Amino acid sequence: MKPLILDIFSGAGGFSLGFKWAGCQIIGAIEIDKWASETFAYNHPDAVVINQDITTVTNSGLATFWRNNKPQIIIGSPPCQGASICNKNAGDPQDPRNSLFRELIRVGLVFEPEILIMENVPNLIKFRTQTQAKVIDIIEEELKRIGYKVYINIL
Repeated sequence: MKPLILDIFSGAGGFSLGFKWAGCQIIGAIEIDKWASETFAYNHPDAVVINQDITTVTNSGLATFWRNNKPQIIIGSPPCQGASICNKNAGDPQDPRNSLFRELIRVGLVFEPEILIMENVPNLIKFRTQTQAKVIDIIEEELKRIGYKVYINIL
């Protein structure tokens, strides 16, 4: 049986495509951008694609969308614009995109997948909150809190 993959902050589906090539089954995606959602649906015709802001999708809504196919792996690429070196205000704690990693954790709590993978830009490792806590440490602590072993690498 192929591992079932749910991709959040999916974009057009490039991250999912690698998993598909590795032999996984892509069951769904959540993406706010309409064009990217349409492209994802085209590239993964058997997947349930939700074109919506993930912060507005309830936990019960998530469970309803994939009630018959619980993902074993959840992948996510929260928006990187708030962390990118191309952004002169990169790392701004007031930028709401910089806290969207919490949505990946929330979806992980709903489905309790075996594996939860987050991808982002290397610059994320440098960011701090207003209280000077490292954002990467917060992400690591939150993932450990919900039961995951955490590995952080810059590729």
